Amino acid sequence: MIFYFLGIPDGSVAFVLIRTKNEEFYIIHPVQGVKYSIHDSFSPLSKVYCLINQENIWVNIQEEEIIKRTRFDVRKSQDWEPVFNRNIATPLGSVQPNFIDYTHTSTLDVSLLTDSLEKLLRQSIASWRKSHRTVWNRYVIAVLRKILPLLEQQAWDAGTGMGTGQSLYQFPQVQQLVSSYKVCGFPINLPFTNFAAILDALKSTGVHKSETEDIEWALAVYIHPFPCHVLSVWIYVATLSRRR
Repeated sequence: MIFYFLGIPDGSVAFVLIRTKNEEFYIIHPVQGVKYSIHDSFSPLSKVYCLINQENIWVNIQEEEIIKRTRFDVRKSQDWEPVFNRNIATPLGSVQPNFIDYTHTSTLDVSLLTDSLEKLLRQSIASWRKSHRTVWNRYVIAVLRKILPLLEQQAWDAGTGMGTGQSLYQFPQVQQLVSSYKVCGFPINLPFTNFAAILDALKSTGVHKSETEDIEWALAVYIHPFPCHVLSVWIYVATLSRRR
């Protein structure tokens, strides 16, 4: 079952709350699209006012405000007060359409965007390092391209409790890399809005300021498409030095 609810992370916003068949609850950030367990200490939500679905509106009457201690079962009248009941009928009709058409995101467009973004980011790093030579390692780039989709899947599995929780260095592909190279790198995940926002995110890490001699570079991009042209962008950038 899916609810919408009003709460406070950075001002008053509407989140999505999912209740699974196993009576587990997860929230989804409305802007970032990130899924959190209600027990997650890193959840941005700090307070819930009410829950809303197609049947009713429930007002939170619990004294407890800490999210991981909040009880989300609206069937418990001591925790949630329904706005509509036997005395106040639920309004008929809705301002929303009966069906919502979720348009397909073209895989070809995503592929072209991935290539363009990866090329732009590499050119930008090279231009930010004008006084240094930037050598790209094609083999490592190919490996990173295989790893990034796994990170997207891992992000979702972790949110549902199904993930293995393995670190990046437990992927077999990465184990092969670190046996030959000293790798210093990290992934970046953010929604696609425009090229400028992604360039700013990459530049703000300061990775281009590395002045270490005899290093090679690797940068790969993966874009995971969702309906209605919502795109999850993954970037992995790393510096490499061969082990002696």
